[in-house]
Amino acid sequence: MSCKGICQRYKALKPTKGGGRYVIGQKRCQTCGIYLNWKGLWCPCCGSRLRTKPRNRIFKLKLRESQPTNTTKIKS
Repeated sequence: MSCKGICQRYKALKPTKGGGRYVIGQKRCQTCGIYLNWKGLWCPCCGSRLRTKPRNRIFKLKLRESQPTNTTKIKS
């Protein structure tokens, strides 16, 4: 599969404030090499799976901190 250029329509701008791209919902296509504002899990251009989580340890921690935790206890 190769990039056909369709993904350029959905190209995401770099966020101005901290947090990171994955925190605000952007996804990365490794084949096309760009971040996308796309709701699906597959690239609209080449059909490859989009990356929704960072690979870097520091950005993984930032993503975990920004997500709400489910700490509700179940009462029996």
